[in-house]
Formats: sequence, C-alpha cells, structure tokens
Amino acid sequence: MPKVNITAFAPDSPVEARKYPNVPYGSSDIDEGWLSGKDFGKEPSVLEQSFAAKWVQLYPELDLYAECQLVPGRKYRYDFAHYAAKVAIEVQGGTYQANTGHTSAAGIQRDYRKLQTLQALDWVVFPLTAADTQDEHVLETIAQTIQKRLKP
Repeated sequence: MPKVNITAFAPDSPVEARKYPNVPYGSSDIDEGWLSGKDFGKEPSVLEQSFAAKWVQLYPELDLYAECQLVPGRKYRYDFAHYAAKVAIEVQGGTYQANTGHTSAAGIQRDYRKLQTLQALDWVVFPLTAADTQDEHVLETIAQTIQKRLKP
C-alpha cells in the first residue's frame, strides 16, 4: 500500500491540519514525500491512507485536510475535512473489532458528542466504514455534498 503524500499546511483558520496536496499545494504523486504523523499526534491508519489515495485519484480538484481540529477548545480531531464547504469525514476503523475505543459505551458516547458538536456548528459529517472508504458511490455522495455547499 503506497503512503499518501502529506504536507504540513496551516489553513486560514486557527487550527492545525495536514493537507493531502492536490492542486496547487504540491505534487499529486501519492508515493513520495510522506510527513510523519508524529507531528500531528498520530500516524494515519491504513484505512485513512487508502481513503486519501482513492479520493485524490477521483477528486483531485477537491482538496481535503487531514487530522483537523475543527472545534476551538476541543482536543478531538476529525480524519478529513473540506473547510470551505464545512464537510468532515470520519473513518471508523474499529467498526467490527472488539475492545476498541469506538465500540465501548464511553467510546460511542464520545463519538456521538463529537458528531453533535460539529453538526451544531453547521457541518455535515460523513462517518465511513472500511468498505465505504473505497466505495465510489459513497465518495461521489461526499464530493457532491462538498460541491453543493460551495455554491453561493
């Protein structure tokens, strides 16, 4: 599995994020220039890398940011976001695994609170399963939502 090229990038907001460089911020060659996730708190999962590679392949014109802290004052981050359209994407890697942080009662409550907080700020959030990360129909729905929300 090739790693996706990620470049440190500070968007026009007070939050830090990593950007999957489409146009114009860098090479769209997804096999070179990996920036270590240690600078941002965690290494991207295989599912996140796989999603990003598929996204860049299908929608190079729709830039996404990764590891986005979208709510000031809150520690949690979203896997991907399109700031202008206010669309967030959360890859649920532990969907079918026991004993992950997302499947405990506290983890489920935390994930719902995270979702509710962002929705209250007028964001659309797409939680994705492992299968969703490669499903072109799911990705098309996300892309159409971004494009629709960008229209004046």
